[in-house]
Amino acid sequence: MAHAVFSIYILIINHPILKVMKTIYIYIIILLGLLQFTNINGQTITKTASKSSVYIGEKFTYTIAIENINNFSDLDQIVDDFGLDTDILAVRYGPSIQLLSTWQFCSGISDITNTTSTSNELVVTFNNCSGSTSMINRLYIEVDVRLNERACSLTTKDNIVDLVLKNPARTISAQHSMPIDYTNPLVLQKSFFKYDNGYLYYDVRLSSKTGNFRYIDFSTQSFLDEFTLPSCFQNVSASDIETVYHPNGVRAVEVPITPNSPPNISGNQLSIDWSIPSSVSVDASSILFAVKIKVADCQCNNLFDLRNTASFKFQNVCGTPFNMTDSFDLEGLTCDIENSLPSDCTFEFNKTYKLKGNDLGLTMKGCEGEYTIDLKNCSTNLKFGKILLSDLVPTELDILGIDSGAWSHNLTGNQMTLNAHLSPGDSLQVKIKFKVNTNIPNKIIENCANIDIWGNHMYTNAPIQFSETSCTDFKTVPNEVTVVTKKSICSTAEKDCGTLEINSNFNNINYLPNDDVEYELFFYNYGNKDGENVVIVDRLPNYLKVLSPSDIKVYKAESGDPALMGNCIGQSGYTDITNSVHINYSPSGLNQLDIKLDNHILDAFTCKGVSFYKVVVKGKIQQTAQSGIYDCPPEQQRTAAPGPLEYRAAPCLRAQSSHSPEYAHVWGTLCGCPRDCPSGPRQNCRRTVRRSVGERLA
Repeated sequence: MAHAVFSIYILIINHPILKVMKTIYIYIIILLGLLQFTNINGQTITKTASKSSVYIGEKFTYTIAIENINNFSDLDQIVDDFGLDTDILAVRYGPSIQLLSTWQFCSGISDITNTTSTSNELVVTFNNCSGSTSMINRLYIEVDVRLNERACSLTTKDNIVDLVLKNPARTISAQHSMPIDYTNPLVLQKSFFKYDNGYLYYDVRLSSKTGNFRYIDFSTQSFLDEFTLPSCFQNVSASDIETVYHPNGVRAVEVPITPNSPPNISGNQLSIDWSIPSSVSVDASSILFAVKIKVADCQCNNLFDLRNTASFKFQNVCGTPFNMTDSFDLEGLTCDIENSLPSDCTFEFNKTYKLKGNDLGLTMKGCEGEYTIDLKNCSTNLKFGKILLSDLVPTELDILGIDSGAWSHNLTGNQMTLNAHLSPGDSLQVKIKFKVNTNIPNKIIENCANIDIWGNHMYTNAPIQFSETSCTDFKTVPNEVTVVTKKSICSTAEKDCGTLEINSNFNNINYLPNDDVEYELFFYNYGNKDGENVVIVDRLPNYLKVLSPSDIKVYKAESGDPALMGNCIGQSGYTDITNSVHINYSPSGLNQLDIKLDNHILDAFTCKGVSFYKVVVKGKIQQTAQSGIYDCPPEQQRTAAPGPLEYRAAPCLRAQSSHSPEYAHVWGTLCGCPRDCPSGPRQNCRRTVRRSVGERLA
């Protein structure tokens, strides 16, 4: 019987058709093995930039992201040669090095910049990384850089980053390319400032789109200001003209300057030949020249005009010449100049955005929003005969639709252009609806709209030309629980509210002993992970006396309505969840409040917005309270001059991610004083403010 079975087996294996099936089966086994191997070692690397194009000298940020990390022992190095045309300014990591070390994923990450005659290489090394983890499967590195004058010969900035892996040894790469902007990086503007006591004040502002004046060759500059005075102005001399400049455009700091030569007056032509002071910092974002001209000797009986033009010529370090002009005309004046000065507005140009679900400047993949571009001709005598409006929408956004009103537009890829014309008083508006397509966290999505205007003066037919850029930005949410807190104290009698943001002050509200007050702690999570096992540990101001534990309430608002972020607004729009949480209050000693949000989570950010929470405590100002600023509990207070009662210490708030109860990375702890938080292995007591772009977060 055994022989028979063996013979049948051999017969089946040696059948010609089954030989082919056998071969296919072997290949399938090999393929499955390869797929399994790819799944184990499936790390990917990407590289993005915070700008879609960049000027030489402009600071921007590269983000290098490693995803699908299954085992930290696979990581060896990241090698990125930025090139000698790029200056490396700063390097940051996420999650933090301290976090990786604490949880023993890696003993640390080190970076070194190796600059030679041919390269400028950033090498990031992962030290003693071991162990597989489902807690953290993504790392990112942010590198702040700036292009220098060696980039003058380039049209694009190309860059390749390599991720060197172990087990087995291999290298994967990511490439990034970005065009270099060689258009004029500076903006010249003139505006009327004021008329006071017989003197006319006006401003000439030179500002930089890059945020600094690096790589501008000011040795080639020519800065000329010409003012045409009506013939009825008498006895205007050089002594009647004063010029000052304001470093970095700050009017509070005035520095007298001397023109290259004394003001030249010939007939009714007045010329001032300026130069940029050598003391101006290259890191200044703008320079403001202020001019004061005596015009009190006006003898005119008829209407007259004051005309003024400033011109600025310069070269950048690449040798590219630029010639800029801007006019400032006051028309239809009388001798009573103060009452006859018209508005100095020429046009208003602004780009804004609205994100569905929140006003926090935050978004994530799949969320929608809308850009709005507004342009108005607010002059009384200038006709904008040709307007070219352009907007390159970032690749992180998919365009859903464009509404340009009465004007037709063209859309090529993500580039929108529109041609129009506007008479005095007319305006146009363009709306661009979009959806976010990137899942990169903490990504700043910046977008700029540009206009070029050509036209003429309606009465003199003098040509005009303007260019302007308006930019705005928002940010994708973090890939972790991220908590924002805000405190306030209100007088319940008068509803007079002083608001405390972390690292900020009250609004100078004074309270007296025995005053009835409400203490409010407002907080929310704007990360894309739910926070579980939430514990709030707050050492209340030691001047606040809580009369009864029943005076402590906890509320939640799921709508995320921005109107509910206010202070002293009552509980309308909130749901009382006090009975479903655990509250422990210790009035003696530390005056400590512990709240555990049983059966509740810190809801993650969604396209509908965020959920708001607040703890409201009714109490009285202690009879023993003294005037001063209360930063911390008594043993940690600093001496303060007499003044309003203020409390700046932040609460401790701990939360865990929903996907792992041991995920230390998401413990969002905020502490105002060194010992505000109880000790424990997961406490990372630090004074922290998390804000989005433009300081929009509370």
